[in-house]
Amino acid sequence: TWSHLIENGRWEVSVRQGDKTRPRDNLVVLAEGILQKENINATANGFVETTFVVEVADGTLDLTFDDLGGENNRWVVNRISLTRSSDYQAWATSQQIPDILNSPDQDPDADGIPNIQEFFFGLPPLQKGPGINIKSSISEDGVNSIITFSKNPAAPIENLIFETSQDLISWEPFTPPPGSITLSTVGDLEKVTLRIPEVFDNVYVRLGLNVPD
Repeated sequence: TWSHLIENGRWEVSVRQGDKTRPRDNLVVLAEGILQKENINATANGFVETTFVVEVADGTLDLTFDDLGGENNRWVVNRISLTRSSDYQAWATSQQIPDILNSPDQDPDADGIPNIQEFFFGLPPLQKGPGINIKSSISEDGVNSIITFSKNPAAPIENLIFETSQDLISWEPFTPPPGSITLSTVGDLEKVTLRIPEVFDNVYVRLGLNVPD
């Protein structure tokens, strides 16, 4: 096990393994005690790069390497690269989006929903559908306008932008009042409920997202 003192947070880890003169097979990589990749094989003078995202919570990154036998029973590591990962980058890596298709504004599954929206709303970036589902209603007491939708728990709610309009032409920024947004866990997602303390006859609300660099 290789232990490295590091700041807490999400880290993208890349491990290069191989040997110039001998084949290596059946290699295994674990991070923080969790299996990341198994059955890693490299031919002589061939090298394999394994990349994954790991969450560090105790100030130490623990990587464990092993060789489960075969052509060679000795594990090998040539290089370990660590990159601090944003929530979006961690998601893109975990979803195995190809590097040439993983920018926030790209749409690898061609469903009309860019990666940044797939990330925020907890949708599959490499599979068409389902769409973004946003619902509006009036509270039972008729006092509040309610907007609900689901999001990825890893997506910061602070990245959300609200705007309102009365004619769908002119839009104005809208800041929800303190305490008007609540989050609750529903399966693998978070349900977002926005309660606006007013009922409108003719007002439209749209959502936007701050796009990471």
